[in-house]
Amino acid sequence: DIDETLESKFDLNQLKRLGKYVGNYKKTLITVIVLMLISSALSMLNPLFLKDVMDTIEQCAIHGTMSKAAASQRVIVASCLMLAVTVIVVLILRFKIKMMAEVGQGVIHALRRDLFVHLQELPFSYYDDKPHGKIQVRVVNYVNNLSDLLSNGIVNTITDMCSLIFIIIFML
Repeated sequence: DIDETLESKFDLNQLKRLGKYVGNYKKTLITVIVLMLISSALSMLNPLFLKDVMDTIEQCAIHGTMSKAAASQRVIVASCLMLAVTVIVVLILRFKIKMMAEVGQGVIHALRRDLFVHLQELPFSYYDDKPHGKIQVRVVNYVNNLSDLLSNGIVNTITDMCSLIFIIIFML
């Protein structure tokens, strides 16, 4: 009744096997990554717009080199641009979530189908040696973990790294 510990080192071959399932969705993944790069770059524009607003207020209030009407107009334009960028980023994120959910569910469907076929081909002696439900629990839990990884982990890691690079570039 005691479940054995399944500790194994990272195996590149297992990752390659998973890559075969993901390979059917290369175009979608590339599209998502490009969209997320665009989203990351656009989201870095908001601090630039805020800098412009701060400079405008400084020119108007402190130095008096700009009229209040011109300053108000520049602040309104910057605010509208910030709103537009934010709306575009939100739409891109929504589209990304939808596309990655489709990819994740498609990969998981294919993986579950292949697992089912494999389990059907195993001899009865395999099932005689295992406690009740152990195989089912493993299949369900492992596949759900892969689903989480595919739907969120990979693309989020890539886009977060790109966001970090954009932040460093803008800071320099």
